[in-house]
Amino acid sequence: MKPSIQRMCIVSRKRLPKEALFRLVNVDGALVYDPTYRKEGRGIYVEKSQEALSRFLDPRFLGKRHLPMPNEQERERMANDL
Repeated sequence: MKPSIQRMCIVSRKRLPKEALFRLVNVDGALVYDPTYRKEGRGIYVEKSQEALSRFLDPRFLGKRHLPMPNEQERERMANDL
């Protein structure tokens, strides 16, 4: 049996299986949702929960980490995958 790959949520700091997290990649200065977990670039992970997602999308949270706000289309795609 293959062990599940663990990643850390940037919001809750919990270690969770990769499938329980959203992956976002910084592409040309914009955060892009990566449902396939395969896009090139440095990825960040956010827990697939309403609480973690709303905390992540707070401009104060992103500003402290110098991250761009995902565009409206990317936010909708993440909300649909909850």
